[in-house]
Amino acid sequence: MKRIIGFLILALFIAGCCSVRVCDEGGRKMCYIDNSGWYLFNFIPLGSGDPRYPNAGYVNWFADGTTLKSNLLVLDEVMKKEKATDVRNISSYWTEESVFIILLKRYILHTSAEIIGGNP
Repeated sequence: MKRIIGFLILALFIAGCCSVRVCDEGGRKMCYIDNSGWYLFNFIPLGSGDPRYPNAGYVNWFADGTTLKSNLLVLDEVMKKEKATDVRNISSYWTEESVFIILLKRYILHTSAEIIGGNP
């Protein structure tokens, strides 16, 4: 029982993460965004990555921030930073990890897009 409680406390400290990376692949500039969140009983949000501060490790406590809207906000910021004119080939998908079957779940929303125009 002590291990379970210890794991839950650890999970709260690593609750959510929002990350973004921009790279050149095959002559195209690509943007990859991942936003994760932990949920109790599959529907009570414990924490998720803060899309206002990607790659900084900030957490939105007890908020459902693992949404497509959050990832698109991050993509908008990347477009401004890269001075992009458009995006194409946007793709998003979910992955989930179960911890203690019903008790704790981690959802991750992955989004990728090709950035058009902008910085050479």
